[in-house]
Amino acid sequence: MIGLWVGAFTMAYVFGMIDQRLKDAVENEVSHFQVHHPRFEDDNEARFVVPRGAELLSVIKKDPRMKAAGARVITYGMIGSAQTSTGGKFVGMDPIAEDALTGLKGKLTQGTYFQDDSKNKVIISERLAQKLKVKLRSKIVLTFQDTTGNIVAGAFRIIALYKTYNSGYDDTHVFLRSSDLWDLLGTAGHYQEIAALLQDPEQLESMLTELSGTYPKAKFESWKELAPELGLMIDSFDQYMIIFIIIILLALSFGIVNTMLMAVLERVREIGMLMAIGMNRWRVFSLIALETLYLVLIASPLGLLLAYLTINHLGEV
Repeated sequence: MIGLWVGAFTMAYVFGMIDQRLKDAVENEVSHFQVHHPRFEDDNEARFVVPRGAELLSVIKKDPRMKAAGARVITYGMIGSAQTSTGGKFVGMDPIAEDALTGLKGKLTQGTYFQDDSKNKVIISERLAQKLKVKLRSKIVLTFQDTTGNIVAGAFRIIALYKTYNSGYDDTHVFLRSSDLWDLLGTAGHYQEIAALLQDPEQLESMLTELSGTYPKAKFESWKELAPELGLMIDSFDQYMIIFIIIILLALSFGIVNTMLMAVLERVREIGMLMAIGMNRWRVFSLIALETLYLVLIASPLGLLLAYLTINHLGEV
């Protein structure tokens, strides 16, 4: 009973941890799938925009299978303050769409989300603010290349700070409006990335097959391709858990065998007397086997019930 209780609880804990990591990565970072220009991820150059991006975004948003979708203007460059500078990823986005995709507004620890159409406002992480030695309302300068290869720069005021579970993500991502990046990049109306969340993740493969057939010049990637380490982690954990289950069942089997062996050794006289008055060996064997079966049939449901109650309770609190 205790063995099944502990084994089932441990497996639930591990699977819950994996599911939570996957959920966090999908809903906060990579989404269920993303669309890029086939060459964008090779050099991360802003000139590689999604082919027919505006049309594709409209089609995706209208699809009833979609939970949320949004387009991003992305470039990489330097973030400078009065004290120091560092590299970063600049994400130009629609504030409403981005919040639906990643819940950015809910991650804010200071300041307010984009509330008006005022220009040159940014949101950075607490970690990045500490690294740059800036605070709320401070100004930073974003420097990067436009689509023609020229160096451009813009001064932006920090309106909010955010914090996520991923320190690597926090160290690099800077959020601003798409229009502010368009003005500097010279790519008005074009996007480097489209991201989407589905209502039912099981429809992901069929959705990508359908869209890639309609838009062959765009590159569609699922979360497994965008974050291969997640897929590897899930597959490896599945294998680990099979081994873990086998070990638990073997240990429980040896425990039952040991228990019944002791029960038989302590009842040698009783069994001898039963055989002396006519009980044959098959009946003696059936007696021991039946007791073992009862032991398992009583302990297993109790162990699984305890695991169920424990998992439900800890899953809530």
